[in-house]
Amino acid sequence: MMRSSNFRKSEAGQILVYVTITLALTLLVVPPLLGFIFGAGRTAQIREDRMLGVYAADAGIEDGYYRLIGNSTPLPQSPDDPPWVGSILDVNGYEVAIEVYREAEDVYKIVSTATSYTGANVTIESYAAALDYSYLLDSALSSYGDITIRSGAEVHGNVTYNGELDNKGDIIGGNATKGVPSWPDGDWLKAFYYADVEGVEPYGSSQLEIEHDENMGPLYTEESLNIYSSRKNATLTLMDTFYVTGDLDIGKTDKAFVLDLNGQTIFCEGEIRIGGQCTITGSGAIIALGDIVFKPKVQSGPGDFVFVMSVSGDLEALPNGDFYGAMAGGLVKIQPGSIIKWREVSTDELAFFPVGEALPGIRAYIIRY
Repeated sequence: MMRSSNFRKSEAGQILVYVTITLALTLLVVPPLLGFIFGAGRTAQIREDRMLGVYAADAGIEDGYYRLIGNSTPLPQSPDDPPWVGSILDVNGYEVAIEVYREAEDVYKIVSTATSYTGANVTIESYAAALDYSYLLDSALSSYGDITIRSGAEVHGNVTYNGELDNKGDIIGGNATKGVPSWPDGDWLKAFYYADVEGVEPYGSSQLEIEHDENMGPLYTEESLNIYSSRKNATLTLMDTFYVTGDLDIGKTDKAFVLDLNGQTIFCEGEIRIGGQCTITGSGAIIALGDIVFKPKVQSGPGDFVFVMSVSGDLEALPNGDFYGAMAGGLVKIQPGSIIKWREVSTDELAFFPVGEALPGIRAYIIRY
């Protein structure tokens, strides 16, 4: 026997209402959801295409670089010569066009453009240079501008400058000569030292407290850094490059401590200020793109060599103790009581500074979409 179901009067039309609501919600939700899914898929495809384009363009950079160091291709000999032009027909579905320019005596620019069948392209511009700044280490003081030696300061070695020399101190065992051959490029030095810290997790604080004897390095910061000690006579020994993107203060406050450079480099994109609570020992380099105020205690001997350089700023120096090495800056000021002692050094002693590099290396790498 069939049973029939009858709605009460109050229930009539409710199913139609439910269906209408469900259909309306579906129409509201489904199109954006489909759009999101399609958009995510499209974004993933674009990212994959760009990645393949970068790989293809990078293959062109590698091709140009190996032609550069292999001496097997007639490359331009001066900045006025036209570029060498080459190509790779198919890399990940991209055609790659390569150009090698001579930017300066030891600087080349390699441009690689990868173009897909859709017309999308990725360009990588790279600079290769053979860095040899050994001439800066042939003088006790070097400057592309002026040098001031105050009364009571001693400089043992050559003094080389491009601007003016104001000497009221003593230059001993060396000559004052006008004419620095050339000057380092800050971007080249950034690339040279960044290679030492690439992939290093950034140091997570603006304060580096030395509480006991510590060996540290490599170290990389994405901000300014203050290095100080909370315990007297602790020693910080560098084991690799310290790279600071902001300003750097060392030994300006708190307790006295020892900084052993240990054949390593401190490189700073900002300014460096070193105070009297820091005592420097060992050989190494201290380089800033900005100004340097160098007033530490120094405990070094004839076997040490410290190179202090402000690439684009002023260097003011008042080391407390005999300083063995060399100093350089846009403007160099040696304060009364300073004793700067230069000595001849071999290439083997200078792993912390780019000297004697026979072949150009990649120094900059710029990607454009």
